[in-house]
Amino acid sequence: MSAEELLAAYAAGRREFCEVVFQRLVLVGADLSGSDFSNARFEKVDLSAANLHESNLDRAHFSDCKFDGATIENVKLDGASVERCSFQGVRFGTQTTFARSNVRRSNFRKSSFVGVNFSDANIAGSDLVESDLSRASLRNASLSNCKLRGAGFAKADLRGRLLGFFPRLVSTLRCFRKYSHGPIGIRL
Repeated sequence: MSAEELLAAYAAGRREFCEVVFQRLVLVGADLSGSDFSNARFEKVDLSAANLHESNLDRAHFSDCKFDGATIENVKLDGASVERCSFQGVRFGTQTTFARSNVRRSNFRKSSFVGVNFSDANIAGSDLVESDLSRASLRNASLSNCKLRGAGFAKADLRGRLLGFFPRLVSTLRCFRKYSHGPIGIRL
Protein backbone atom coordinates (compact mmCIF):
# COMPACT_ATOMS: atom_id res chain seq x y z
CA MET A 1 0.00 0.00 0.00
CA SER A 2 1.36 3.43 -0.91
CA ALA A 3 1.39 6.47 1.39
CA GLU A 4 -1.31 8.12 -0.71
CA GLU A 5 -3.54 5.02 -0.55
CA LEU A 6 -3.11 4.73 3.23
CA LEU A 7 -3.86 8.40 3.90
CA ALA A 8 -6.86 8.38 1.53
CA ALA A 9 -8.28 5.25 3.21
CA TYR A 10 -7.78 6.81 6.64
CA ALA A 11 -9.45 10.07 5.52
CA ALA A 12 -12.40 7.99 4.24
CA GLY A 13 -12.83 6.48 7.73
CA ARG A 14 -10.94 3.20 7.42
CA ARG A 15 -9.00 2.31 10.59
CA GLU A 16 -8.17 -1.37 10.07
CA PHE A 17 -4.89 -2.07 8.30
CA CYS A 18 -4.15 -5.53 9.75
CA GLU A 19 -1.52 -7.64 7.97
CA VAL A 20 -0.81 -4.89 5.40
CA VAL A 21 2.78 -4.42 4.16
CA PHE A 22 4.19 -0.87 4.11
CA GLN A 23 7.57 -0.36 2.44
CA ARG A 24 9.66 2.77 1.90
CA LEU A 25 6.89 5.23 2.76
CA VAL A 26 7.16 8.80 4.01
CA LEU A 27 4.35 9.51 6.47
CA VAL A 28 5.92 12.44 8.34
CA GLY A 29 3.30 14.17 10.51
CA ALA A 30 0.49 11.83 9.40
CA ASP A 31 -2.50 11.41 11.73
CA LEU A 32 -3.13 7.67 12.04
CA SER A 33 -4.54 7.73 15.56
CA GLY A 34 -6.89 4.92 16.54
CA SER A 35 -5.73 2.64 13.71
CA ASP A 36 -5.34 -1.13 13.92
CA PHE A 37 -2.02 -2.18 12.41
CA SER A 38 -1.85 -5.54 14.17
CA ASN A 39 0.31 -8.04 12.29
CA ALA A 40 1.26 -5.32 9.75
CA ARG A 41 4.79 -5.06 8.34
CA PHE A 42 6.66 -1.72 8.17
CA GLU A 43 10.01 -1.60 6.36
CA LYS A 44 11.93 1.68 5.99
CA VAL A 45 8.87 3.81 6.80
CA ASP A 46 9.33 7.37 8.12
CA LEU A 47 6.63 8.12 10.70
CA SER A 48 8.46 11.06 12.30
CA ALA A 49 6.05 13.39 14.12
CA ALA A 50 3.13 11.09 13.18
CA ASN A 51 0.17 10.67 15.52
CA LEU A 52 -0.37 7.01 16.49
CA HIS A 53 -2.37 7.76 19.66
CA GLU A 54 -4.40 4.74 20.81
CA SER A 55 -3.36 2.60 17.85
CA ASN A 56 -3.02 -1.17 17.96
CA LEU A 57 0.39 -2.38 16.77
CA ASP A 58 0.27 -5.83 18.39
CA ARG A 59 2.52 -8.36 16.66
CA ALA A 60 3.45 -5.77 14.00
CA HIS A 61 6.95 -5.90 12.49
CA PHE A 62 9.06 -2.75 12.13
CA SER A 63 12.52 -2.67 10.57
CA ASP A 64 14.63 0.41 9.81
CA CYS A 65 11.72 2.78 10.57
CA LYS A 66 11.81 6.29 11.98
CA PHE A 67 9.37 7.54 14.66
CA ASP A 68 11.34 10.56 15.96
CA GLY A 69 9.01 13.01 17.68
CA ALA A 70 5.92 10.86 17.01
CA THR A 71 2.91 10.73 19.37
CA ILE A 72 2.85 7.17 20.66
CA GLU A 73 0.53 7.29 23.65
CA ASN A 74 -1.71 4.45 24.82
CA VAL A 75 -0.43 2.24 22.01
CA LYS A 76 -0.34 -1.56 22.14
CA LEU A 77 2.91 -3.07 20.83
CA ASP A 78 2.55 -6.45 22.57
CA GLY A 79 4.49 -9.15 20.78
CA ALA A 80 5.76 -6.65 18.21
CA SER A 81 9.13 -6.96 16.50
CA VAL A 82 11.08 -3.69 16.30
CA GLU A 83 14.56 -3.73 14.79
CA ARG A 84 16.93 -0.86 13.99
CA CYS A 85 14.24 1.80 14.42
CA SER A 86 14.59 5.34 15.77
CA PHE A 87 12.24 6.75 18.42
CA GLN A 88 14.34 9.73 19.58
CA GLY A 89 12.55 12.08 21.95
CA VAL A 90 9.26 10.16 21.87
CA ARG A 91 6.97 10.38 24.89
CA PHE A 92 5.23 7.03 25.31
CA GLY A 93 2.01 7.26 27.34
CA THR A 94 1.50 5.27 30.54
CA GLN A 95 -0.90 2.86 28.84
CA THR A 96 1.64 1.94 26.15
CA THR A 97 2.70 -1.70 26.27
CA PHE A 98 5.68 -3.52 24.78
CA ALA A 99 4.96 -6.79 26.64
CA ARG A 100 6.67 -9.83 25.09
CA SER A 101 8.05 -7.62 22.30
CA ASN A 102 11.37 -8.06 20.58
CA VAL A 103 12.84 -4.54 20.38
CA ARG A 104 16.45 -4.84 19.21
CA ARG A 105 19.14 -2.37 18.24
CA SER A 106 16.78 0.62 18.26
CA ASN A 107 17.36 4.24 19.25
CA PHE A 108 15.24 5.58 22.13
CA ARG A 109 17.56 8.43 23.21
CA LYS A 110 15.88 11.02 25.42
CA SER A 111 12.52 9.23 25.27
CA SER A 112 9.99 9.01 28.10
CA PHE A 113 8.68 5.58 29.09
CA VAL A 114 7.01 6.63 32.35
CA GLY A 115 4.71 3.77 33.36
CA VAL A 116 5.25 1.79 30.13
CA ASN A 117 5.01 -2.02 30.31
CA PHE A 118 8.10 -3.88 29.03
CA SER A 119 7.30 -7.18 30.80
CA ASP A 120 9.09 -10.14 29.21
CA ALA A 121 10.42 -7.89 26.41
CA ASN A 122 13.79 -8.20 24.72
CA ILE A 123 15.30 -4.71 24.36
CA ALA A 124 18.82 -5.99 23.62
CA GLY A 125 21.33 -3.64 22.06
CA SER A 126 19.04 -0.60 22.15
CA ASP A 127 20.09 2.96 23.01
CA LEU A 128 18.21 4.28 26.05
CA VAL A 129 20.69 7.07 26.89
CA GLU A 130 19.04 9.82 28.97
CA SER A 131 15.64 8.13 28.75
CA ASP A 132 13.13 8.17 31.60
CA LEU A 133 11.90 4.71 32.60
CA SER A 134 10.27 5.85 35.85
CA ARG A 135 7.52 3.51 37.03
CA ALA A 136 8.08 1.33 33.93
CA SER A 137 7.52 -2.40 34.32
CA LEU A 138 10.69 -4.21 33.29
CA ARG A 139 9.77 -7.59 34.79
CA ASN A 140 11.86 -10.32 33.16
CA ALA A 141 13.04 -7.90 30.46
CA SER A 142 16.35 -8.35 28.67
CA LEU A 143 18.46 -5.19 28.59
CA SER A 144 21.66 -6.89 27.47
CA ASN A 145 24.10 -4.63 25.63
CA CYS A 146 21.82 -1.60 26.02
CA LYS A 147 23.27 1.89 26.34
CA LEU A 148 21.82 3.21 29.61
CA ARG A 149 24.00 6.22 30.49
CA GLY A 150 21.87 8.82 32.22
CA ALA A 151 18.70 6.71 32.07
CA GLY A 152 16.34 7.13 35.04
CA PHE A 153 14.61 4.18 36.70
CA ALA A 154 12.71 5.87 39.56
CA LYS A 155 10.19 3.40 41.01
CA ALA A 156 10.65 1.07 38.01
CA ASP A 157 9.53 -2.54 38.51
CA LEU A 158 12.75 -4.54 38.23
CA ARG A 159 11.42 -7.83 39.58
CA GLY A 160 12.10 -11.14 37.90
CA ARG A 161 15.05 -12.06 35.70
CA LEU A 162 16.28 -8.67 34.57
CA LEU A 163 18.76 -9.90 31.99
CA GLY A 164 21.69 -7.74 31.04
CA PHE A 165 22.19 -6.07 34.43
CA PHE A 166 24.83 -7.21 36.84
CA PRO A 167 23.07 -9.54 39.33
CA ARG A 168 24.59 -7.73 42.33
CA LEU A 169 23.28 -4.35 41.09
CA VAL A 170 19.76 -5.73 40.61
CA SER A 171 19.88 -7.32 44.06
CA THR A 172 20.96 -4.00 45.58
CA LEU A 173 18.17 -2.13 43.78
CA ARG A 174 15.55 -4.62 44.97
CA CYS A 175 16.79 -4.33 48.55
CA PHE A 176 16.85 -0.53 48.40
CA ARG A 177 13.33 -0.37 46.92
CA LYS A 178 12.01 -2.64 49.64
CA TYR A 179 13.11 -0.29 52.41
CA SER A 180 12.79 3.05 50.66
CA HIS A 181 9.65 5.15 50.97
CA GLY A 182 10.78 7.67 48.42
CA PRO A 183 11.60 7.39 44.72
CA ILE A 184 14.58 5.34 43.67
CA GLY A 185 16.65 6.40 40.73
CA ILE A 186 19.70 4.83 39.19
CA ARG A 187 21.92 6.44 36.66
CA LEU A 188 24.18 4.19 34.62
